[in-house]
Amino acid sequence: MDLLPWLRKRHIPVMAYSPIERASLARNPKLAEFARSQGMTPAQAALAWLLAKDDIIAIPKTAHRERLKENAGALELTLSSEQLAKLDKLFPPPKGARPLEML
Repeated sequence: MDLLPWLRKRHIPVMAYSPIERASLARNPKLAEFARSQGMTPAQAALAWLLAKDDIIAIPKTAHRERLKENAGALELTLSSEQLAKLDKLFPPPKGARPLEML
């Protein structure tokens, strides 16, 4: 059984620890282009995308004051259904099961 559907069926939230993947997601060209076109940083776009899902708790790592301000800025963003659909299209879920990544 897939983990996310199992958790959602039982109303158990998912904790996304370090959701920016040690900054590799923020450097993704597709996300960078999307974010630039929407007037936000890639990290803000990724966090706002996660925060749009009611059952995901994001815990971004924050090492610097500027990164903290950037992360907090994501809380002020509400992505439209069109923006969410665009991100879902740019980053579709995996086609099969894969192991969870560990930091």
